Amino acid sequence: MRPLFVLAAVAALALAGCASTLDSADAEKQISSSLEKQTRQKPKKVDCPEDIDAKKGTKFDCTVTAQDGSTIRVNAATTDDDGKFTYEVDPESLKQPSD
Repeated sequence: MRPLFVLAAVAALALAGCASTLDSADAEKQISSSLEKQTRQKPKKVDCPEDIDAKKGTKFDCTVTAQDGSTIRVNAATTDDDGKFTYEVDPESLKQPSD
């Protein structure tokens, strides 16, 4: 059974410091923590791309792997030049494959 992931945009802060890129490890931790709070299920893994531009409006996708091995995609976008971002679960990634 596929775990339920809430479709919610959540603001998160990934510490970018003085760098012009978002720290992907921090983004992964923020997304994992947020999804765990929403679903009461800790993701097995979250993978975001390296070298995410911290400039406002940058879009990036991360892959979330649930404990049962199923995956979903989250779409994220930076909201300022300081590393803040929002994300939402991509509804297309929640669709069950056809038999």
